[in-house]
Amino acid sequence: MGYAGWIGKIDEENSILVDLLEKAGAVFYAKTSVPQSLMDIFDALALSGEPAIPNIADLVNPNLPKVTVNEAWELQLQKWNYQIDYLNNIREFEAKAGRELDAIIAPITPTAAIRHNQFKYYGYATAINVLDFTSLVVPVTFADKNVDVFPVDFKPLTKIDSIVQAEYDPDIYHGAPVAVQIIGRRLTEERIMAIAEEVGRLLKQR
Repeated sequence: MGYAGWIGKIDEENSILVDLLEKAGAVFYAKTSVPQSLMDIFDALALSGEPAIPNIADLVNPNLPKVTVNEAWELQLQKWNYQIDYLNNIREFEAKAGRELDAIIAPITPTAAIRHNQFKYYGYATAINVLDFTSLVVPVTFADKNVDVFPVDFKPLTKIDSIVQAEYDPDIYHGAPVAVQIIGRRLTEERIMAIAEEVGRLLKQR
């Protein structure tokens, strides 16, 4: 049985559910005033007084108004429609290929393992979250300053492309691990784990 006290609103009495559980014979185990799964990021930071790290501050604006229940459901509907459109694209591809798509091998980040607080582009990972797809990361190699030189004729496609490319320093990133993600449809965890294991086995044979 658990008892949760809300931040800034610590209950002085048990909830009805807690009382009912006690009467039914539930045994008290531990008390926490920090229900992690229900906490807002900045409520959590307020407990210690520490500021958000730059990556969190870039992603979350505490000054934005809270989303209402109706707005949250509207966002879910938009996400659902996007997922349907993407699934239809996959089915069109499969129809042309004449077989089912096993998996997609794609970058997980545009860089090798990034320096602390320098991660700027989330697109490769957040797109998979929006789709509710399965993804598993497989290590591939390590950055090599003698091979991975900065192209002298580089022209950024966008502002974020320029920011990401400017972060690269061959000497700093020499030896940093590089990985890809193996992507599958929703509820294909076992299949993706098997494919990732095979990809890892083949990489070791290089």
